[in-house]
Amino acid sequence: MHLSAAMKVMDKKTIVDRKMVKGVKREKNVLSSIDHPFIVNLLATFQGPHSIHMLLDYVQGGELFGLIYHVSKKGCVIFFLHYLGHSFTHS
Repeated sequence: MHLSAAMKVMDKKTIVDRKMVKGVKREKNVLSSIDHPFIVNLLATFQGPHSIHMLLDYVQGGELFGLIYHVSKKGCVIFFLHYLGHSFTHS
């Protein structure tokens, strides 16, 4: 069995400068507490002197935020509702 993982590396100075500390903590807490087939699995977190690392299951296709950011608001709502409905009908 071959498992693939992705490493998300975040610069601590950038996180502080952009006032993202609460958001990064929230991301870690949410990902570590959710077990759902449509949410990427957080395998581990650790930090070095200058960076924070999140080891995640590898999901081909890129980050969902980037995809949603480039789609119109109407498109985002339709996308979200489609997958939300799909998750309820197949759970």
